[in-house]
Amino acid sequence: MELKERFVKNYELFGTIVLTTTLVTIGTLLAYYNGLRNLPLIVTIITFILLISTYCLLSAEQIIFLIRKQFDSNPYLLWLVVIFFFCPYLLYSLGNNSFTLLGAGKLLLFLSLPTTVLFFQDREKNNVNFSWHDFAAILLIWLPFDFRLLNGIWVGKVVYAFNVLVAFSLAIILFVGYRKVEEVGYSFKLDRKILYQGLLNFALFVPLAISLGLITGFLVWAPKNQNLLPIFLTALGIFLFTALPEELLFRGLLQNLLAKTLGSNNLALIIASIVFGLAHLNNAPYPKNIIYCFLATLAGIFYGRAYIATRSILAGAITHALVDTVWHELFK
Repeated sequence: MELKERFVKNYELFGTIVLTTTLVTIGTLLAYYNGLRNLPLIVTIITFILLISTYCLLSAEQIIFLIRKQFDSNPYLLWLVVIFFFCPYLLYSLGNNSFTLLGAGKLLLFLSLPTTVLFFQDREKNNVNFSWHDFAAILLIWLPFDFRLLNGIWVGKVVYAFNVLVAFSLAIILFVGYRKVEEVGYSFKLDRKILYQGLLNFALFVPLAISLGLITGFLVWAPKNQNLLPIFLTALGIFLFTALPEELLFRGLLQNLLAKTLGSNNLALIIASIVFGLAHLNNAPYPKNIIYCFLATLAGIFYGRAYIATRSILAGAITHALVDTVWHELFK
């Protein structure tokens, strides 16, 4: 049994390294062919490699085990996280002559605030229940995105992607590595159950969402008629930079911790879905934002169902990415 577990873990780590290499290759090619030649390309690519590698490798159990072990021996090592994620910004901004005190200050504040909140939480006494520290840290990671407060840190087309990579990895290290929240479900191990639940909840939600969207006028039929490659790249981008990050925060952390505290998966699902819907209120002008909020709440229920059935944010992210891709490609 021990030999089998070791093989599975090594296989997972190998798969994560392969995935990292693949994404680095795709990202490098896209960076080269999408107008980044006017920036010092080598700096952009190195920064991307550092951030996407961290993003992917944190999905491996061995990496999380090592991180937890280091934090157990010395909790103050948590502050190295701030330095770790600030270094790619220095590399990128200095290499592109875009360093500003405002950008540096925003990033340092973004990294430091949730770190400070969780650092002063008693991990031994509260390693299961949802606390105000958790809620505050989640808000401090999410709200800067929701209110576009992170604009001005990076320059060029990498702005949103780099911010997402930093925020996602920060959340994993803080909550899974330091806080030791279990069953977050961040892993790229795709099995039949995960794929089935991802596709099932997509199939159940899409007809409902399209019907309500067309009836309310929120959706307008406008297919883009793109080739398969652009559609695939769109879906991949949505999966990595929208679906997985949002599933981590709203399902892997918020819904997960609420369920452990309240003792009810269904109640946690409803609350997390409502919060997810409210988070979309400022994504459209009034009155469309009300419809958006309602549809996002419904979507959250199906994404959350996929998470409950698998205890993996990968399942919800598959549903989420497919829904957003259909919206992007077929409607406006």
